[in-house]
Amino acid sequence: AGRFSGRMEIERPFHFMGMNWRPHVGLTGAAYDNSRSGGDSLVQYAPTYGLDISTRLYGDFPGVQNEALGIKGLRHIIEPHVEYRAIGDTSEDPEKVLDFDEIDNLHGVHVVRLALDQTFQTGNKAGQSYTVGGLNMWLDIFPRETDSRRLLSGDHQDLFHVNGFINVNR
Repeated sequence: AGRFSGRMEIERPFHFMGMNWRPHVGLTGAAYDNSRSGGDSLVQYAPTYGLDISTRLYGDFPGVQNEALGIKGLRHIIEPHVEYRAIGDTSEDPEKVLDFDEIDNLHGVHVVRLALDQTFQTGNKAGQSYTVGGLNMWLDIFPRETDSRRLLSGDHQDLFHVNGFINVNR
């Protein structure tokens, strides 16, 4: 079966009360030349919407120096995020769709993500800054009972994720 899929999203970011706000709405969908219901063609789509709120805090530490590591001062950037994103109900029963991958596995879902991104930057002799490393953490929460049962066997919280990195290239 052939498939054509697409996603469109409209967003209007703005800054208010020291925070970045990004409301967004959109549509995601796919058209298939074959389906599970007798091989007929099928078009499936669903609305998407959400709100992301973030801010950025800095801490500069010019006294942190290490000639051997090439560190000339240190900047610690902290970015807390709260995100709400949702996919509305689909136009077709998902059971009719021939699943190929996650694009076809389109279900209505509501997710709240609590995240904290940390980045460490330093300068070099040329006066340019570069990222030395970082630590990103997030937790997804599924407030709807139907989503928590379908995805997490009734738990409302997903696993706590931690992703750290060190950049050795300059």
